[in-house]
Amino acid sequence: MPSLNYLSSQTIPEKHTVFRASSGFYKGNHAADFKDFKLFTAFQPIYSFSHRRKVGMEALVRSIDKASNPIPPWKVFNSIEPNELLNLEKILTAIHVDNFNTLDLTNAWLFLNVNPGSLDDIDTYSQYLRELLERAHIPPHLVVIEVLETAFNDESHLELSINTLKQLGCMIAIDDFGAGHSNFECVWRMEPEIVKFDRSMIHKAARDPRVQVMLKGIVAILHSKKCIVLAEGIETYEEAVTAMDANIDLGQGFLLCRPFHVSDPIPRLEDMWVRLYESYETG
Repeated sequence: MPSLNYLSSQTIPEKHTVFRASSGFYKGNHAADFKDFKLFTAFQPIYSFSHRRKVGMEALVRSIDKASNPIPPWKVFNSIEPNELLNLEKILTAIHVDNFNTLDLTNAWLFLNVNPGSLDDIDTYSQYLRELLERAHIPPHLVVIEVLETAFNDESHLELSINTLKQLGCMIAIDDFGAGHSNFECVWRMEPEIVKFDRSMIHKAARDPRVQVMLKGIVAILHSKKCIVLAEGIETYEEAVTAMDANIDLGQGFLLCRPFHVSDPIPRLEDMWVRLYESYETG
């Protein structure tokens, strides 16, 4: 299991800030034009409950139209033909890598959501990702590829894609665990380093003691498989305390920090941690 101490034990090459794969800027953020849209990044921090610090950043797609109106990312994806998907994914990956480099974080993971359709040509995408990371001086072991297991119809291709990305050196996270048909079978098959719980699990456990007992058992099983467990969508202190009580390792959500752009300051969380641990100790 890649423990959180794994981050501080690695030697990180010096970043060369002159490298830039994206094609432009938007309000101080690396951005790119794609069809009628401008694409850029918002980051949401991921925190370690025990260390009380950021251990990663999830890169989220943001888009606007020519009139600068916000456009949901799904509309961008719905506007393209299947043969354009891989090119779009390359553009997004480059933007996210450039913006991540701007943050200049030491020993932090970059979480990338990769559209499953982009992995149909896993050799092309993995080679592009390898070259991009090398030029950006980001070690592959600091990159976490989030995979939505239910999006793959071909299990053999899923395993091929996962193995190829692992051979590159990237970590794998199962996204939205506990939602829909996601179950332990995908954990046994994919052997991810990180499992991200769907928000609904923490939301229900914070309100139902029976679900909380079940949650603790699920976390224990995942830990036995050497998985790091992450709870996303944490919006209240009750939900954060529930996650901590279940021995969940990492947290993400509006309570901890809302998504931000690289041109924005990252909010400080000292008071939040004090309140959170007071709630945990008195709860």
